[in-house]
Amino acid sequence: MIKFWIQSDKLRDRIFIPKFYDPEITSRLRELAVTHDCLVFDHLMIRGAVSVATGDEIGKAAYGTGDIPFVRTSDIVNWEIKAAPKQGISEEIYEEYAKGQDVQEGDILLVRDGTYLIGVNCFVTRFDKQLLYQSHLLKLRVNDKAILDPHLLFLALNCRIVQRQIRSFQFTADIIDTIGARFFETIIPVPKDESLRHLLSSRVQTALKDRMKGKAFIKHCPMLMEEVLRTGSSEPLARFANATEDEIYEVLQHETISSEFGGFESFWLYSDQIKDFILIPRYYEPSIRRELSTLAQFCDLRSFGELRDAGMLKYHTGDEIGKMAYGT
Repeated sequence: MIKFWIQSDKLRDRIFIPKFYDPEITSRLRELAVTHDCLVFDHLMIRGAVSVATGDEIGKAAYGTGDIPFVRTSDIVNWEIKAAPKQGISEEIYEEYAKGQDVQEGDILLVRDGTYLIGVNCFVTRFDKQLLYQSHLLKLRVNDKAILDPHLLFLALNCRIVQRQIRSFQFTADIIDTIGARFFETIIPVPKDESLRHLLSSRVQTALKDRMKGKAFIKHCPMLMEEVLRTGSSEPLARFANATEDEIYEVLQHETISSEFGGFESFWLYSDQIKDFILIPRYYEPSIRRELSTLAQFCDLRSFGELRDAGMLKYHTGDEIGKMAYGT
């Protein structure tokens, strides 16, 4: 908590929220100006060096219609898009919006609406393939790499002084917070030293490439593990580990949380097969039985209950400590 005075003629756009005028931000930017070029985002847009776009709200009826990711604010974690975003959409819906959204490798998606997620961002990689993004996200694209390297922009967006600026722009709007057009006032510090810029850009590219392959493994892991269990061999894992980037790209499949629900299948069930008065069809999903029958060739099939009773496994639940404890 800091306190400070501000002259009335320094107030802007009738904004009376103290954090908007945080003097420590101004002081820190003044210090950085000695060793950095401090670029105003709005000025970069006017020069055409950077462009900004927002996504679309496709409606809940589109959720779960396919496996092409519809990226929402909660799907951006640890500077990347989740390996399995929550909602998937169909090819038809994707084609309807894809041309307008025009997401490309090298774009940056940044959360502009929400609460604690505002300012969270990610770098779109080749392995993200097709996707659509919602209207609560901004898509940032560097058009002139001679003025600003996209990897340096990504790095700068996640540094403390830029995140602090974004937080100072965050105001409550109805039921959620937003940074609105105030984001364009953000000042991006970029090192003046050209050798340092090249070094930082190179390190970011290397880190992104390593994470990209790791993310591809996470995304493909459920299918690899099933293949291992079905064949009784670890060869599928070794094959994936030795694959080139192009080979991984070709075999990589989209997976979303809704993929777990599977497709629709109708089937008959005799009344004496009903267990514990459970009348929910998916509980008796026949494809699960078929898969387990295949796995039984190379695997011992044991339920969690059996493992627990045999003393091979323990499991416990956590506690609800109450919201009053949060933030203490």
